[in-house]
Amino acid sequence: LRQSMRILNARKVFLAGSTHPGEESMLLDAFSRLKHHEGDLLLIVAPRNPERAGSVFRIFDSAGYSVGLMKELKKISSGKRLDVIIIDTMGLLKKLYAIADIAFIGGSLVNCGGHNPLEPAAFSKPIIFGHDMSDFADIAKMLIEAEGAVRVKDAKELYNTLFLLLKNDKRALEMGKNALGVLTANKGAVEKTIKVIKPYL
Repeated sequence: LRQSMRILNARKVFLAGSTHPGEESMLLDAFSRLKHHEGDLLLIVAPRNPERAGSVFRIFDSAGYSVGLMKELKKISSGKRLDVIIIDTMGLLKKLYAIADIAFIGGSLVNCGGHNPLEPAAFSKPIIFGHDMSDFADIAKMLIEAEGAVRVKDAKELYNTLFLLLKNDKRALEMGKNALGVLTANKGAVEKTIKVIKPYL
């Protein structure tokens, strides 16, 4: 996947998955600050609605970054180094978490209830999400308590958390392992539930 997206193995990748309107401007704020310290950092943004890819592209393009759409990567010169890749296709996000160094869960810095944080946890990735994870409240709580995820309230806290994780590979790896631990410990929940209720059916 890295090869097909022309991402060198040495590059750090920050993936923002299932983002909603209002979050990309906060991501741009944090990313712009990070580029002063991590000039080689690549940001991948996967809008929840791929039809928004064009407007998300313009947000980063107008800020002066080199931006590419996933569908057009093959058309871009192999010598061009992208700062941001916007995902404009469906069904790719779960795979993309595999190549990320840090994952952000969209729908959480705006009041949209968040999205499933277990997808990056399955790949042992450190997870960041915003204040609203109400659709996945129990999972979010477990991840925070296990130190597999960090909750942030705004662009400044997002930047601070990213900066610390990018500078501390050991901490990032530990967070990823902790996130996977939460997933592993809670596997088979459906089977356990069925076993409990079966005698009453």
